[in-house]
Amino acid sequence: MTASPSPWIVGVDLLPDSAGALAWTAWLVERGGARREDVAAVCVVEEPRLIPLHGVTRERVVESVRQSVASAIEASAARDAIGDIEIQVHPSVHDALWDAARRRGAALVIGRLARRGEQRLVRLGKTARRLLRELPAPVVVVPPDLRRHEVGAGPVVIAVDTREETLAAVRFGRALAASIDRRHVIAHVLPTTVDLTFGYLSPARAQELHDEHEARAREAFATFVVRHGLVGDPSAVLLGPPVEALCDYAARERAAAIVCGSRLLGAAARLVSASVGSELAAASTLPVAVVPPDLPP
Repeated sequence: MTASPSPWIVGVDLLPDSAGALAWTAWLVERGGARREDVAAVCVVEEPRLIPLHGVTRERVVESVRQSVASAIEASAARDAIGDIEIQVHPSVHDALWDAARRRGAALVIGRLARRGEQRLVRLGKTARRLLRELPAPVVVVPPDLRRHEVGAGPVVIAVDTREETLAAVRFGRALAASIDRRHVIAHVLPTTVDLTFGYLSPARAQELHDEHEARAREAFATFVVRHGLVGDPSAVLLGPPVEALCDYAARERAAAIVCGSRLLGAAARLVSASVGSELAAASTLPVAVVPPDLPP
């Protein structure tokens, strides 16, 4: 797997969840970000869901699903964007997509459960959550109700902090922006601090400490930019809660996508430290690409 955004796999099923993923994939191909022959639609039939029917073979079920998926794609915005359709019968959708991404050396495009602006307890779905936790490749999560003509006309926003692991997201985001002939912007949210002692300080002293903290955070980001040769990249420094600040900025810029890195937190670590990538993918009205830190240059 390289930093190049091609080839691609779009995970599809016969439910509305993947409509946005197909629409964004169609837009990507239309913009020149991928060639049709480098895009595969993968549909996974979970083995436990197969109901044995008298005289109906597995091969017949697979062929029936293939025909249904082909018809659904033909009726979608992606009818001219899919070069191959792969149907798998597998015990786990997550494992099958993970294997397909590794085998094809491809980035993944998947849908999520929550529509844009919809308030619901579960927003990503089990497969999306697991893929974002393990990241076999860059994973782009697209709201299910996104349409091709609604993709923003602005830049690719690349969210970074000051860790080395974020550089993989920079490489991927730059390559994606170049492939669709869009500019990119490196966005950094200054870390905030919560200090309970501020309640015992005068407002002037509390403000002074906040200003000192912000100045140090800006200096750390400036050092990071110089150290990694990012001085020439357009950048934006944002304030506020990271997910909210990034979503608001990307919406104002009419961004085509948000790209961010991941710390590959396991389930236990997520109990005490949330993943910004997963939170962005769940909340954003835009497609969000989450990039593994070990993506080769």
